[in-house]
This record gives sequence, structure tokens and C-alpha cells, in this order.
Amino acid sequence: IKRFYGSPQPHFVQVLAYPQAESSSFIRARAWIKRPHNGGPNVIFAEVMQGSLPIIDALVEVTVMTPSGREEKIQLFDSGSADPDVTRGDGVYSRYFAVNDAGIYRFQISVSDNGNVAYSQMERGAF
Repeated sequence: IKRFYGSPQPHFVQVLAYPQAESSSFIRARAWIKRPHNGGPNVIFAEVMQGSLPIIDALVEVTVMTPSGREEKIQLFDSGSADPDVTRGDGVYSRYFAVNDAGIYRFQISVSDNGNVAYSQMERGAF
């Protein structure tokens, strides 16, 4: 806001902020790894929800830091192809992950709107 030189008019600016309604649904993500009993590859899961509704078509990526210090990026899918994801559109993204080296692995999950493509069933549009 800039006052014009010579103008005797005062400028007033009012900024209003309201708390978000308690009924508003927040977007949340949680992740876990399942290790099969039969010795097969691990499965990385990430659930992305808005309230109780799934977020569809999000870009969910996992950055894995291996014990040797190598960084690996893995994209998770909610495709329902049963490899390993069973149900499409449930907001649970997954992918196989093979452990090659013994040691401690670090995982960082990143969720984005996939170029304004992701949406929840409640409201078609980006989150």
C-alpha cells in the first residue's frame, strides 16, 4: 500500500483472520512397512486421506537412504493391480522394497498434488 504524495486522505488497512472450522478435514498421511512372513520383499505403504476420504492420484514418493549412504527414490502407487496394491482409489499407496544390505535404512515420505491432479472424493480438485 502506497500513499500518493500530497493526498490528505488517511489509509486504513484491516486484516481479518478466522480460525478454520473444526468440521474442516485436514489432509494427513501415515506410512508403514510390512515384512512378509514367507521371506518375500518388504512392502512400503502410505495412506493419504482428507478426513475419512482418500486422496486419489497424489504423487507419493519415498526417499530411501541405504546403510551404505546411497539414496534411492521410489514412487508408490494406488493402482489396484494387486502388485502389491489391492484396491484402487482407497488412498493407500504401496510398492515393493527389497533390502539388499544389512543395516539401518532411513525413509522419507513425500506427498504432493501431482501437478494439480490429486483430489478427494468429497470435492473434485487439487488438495
